Amino acid sequence: MRIASGKSYDQVIPWGSHPLTDPLWSSEGVRVIHDGADAPRGGKIARIAHEPLVHEHLRVCWEQFDQENCGSCVNCTRTRLYFELTGAGHRLRTFPGHITLHRLLDNGFRDVNEVLNMRHLADALLANATTRAYGSIIDARVRFINRRHPNPGGTPLPAPDRRDRLALRLARRRARMLEQRQPLPHRPDA
Repeated sequence: MRIASGKSYDQVIPWGSHPLTDPLWSSEGVRVIHDGADAPRGGKIARIAHEPLVHEHLRVCWEQFDQENCGSCVNCTRTRLYFELTGAGHRLRTFPGHITLHRLLDNGFRDVNEVLNMRHLADALLANATTRAYGSIIDARVRFINRRHPNPGGTPLPAPDRRDRLALRLARRRARMLEQRQPLPHRPDA
């Protein structure tokens, strides 16, 4: 049995599945393998980004269970942004409309694991000219949260206070303006 890794070896944190503990679930009849920790999320997406079957059938949404992804939840937005980094974002057929950051900004920063995911995404987006502006918005939100809660102790972050809510409103306004000026997915021929 293979358990798909959610993190690469250099990003591993205590979380549901771990490359050192997953094999301990093995028995005489079943071998458990922690698979895919050799690459981060962006690397895994880069491996499949130009496959036509992926463009037609990729499902990542946990909020909508009919034929397509919702296109705007944290998982959908993060996946779409990683596809943009590969230049294949415009080929995805299972995501409606343009990428919107507001739900990612609202819901993508609720615990330490999500902030770590957003840090890696922001770094990747900042390194790409097409997605740099999107990366700067996510990066600013990550830096704000890390300044406000440098050692959150447990996994969940504290409930947002007035200052957090104000910063989030400003980030959302900045994101809406960017989405109007520079919508993604970016079509290379446009």
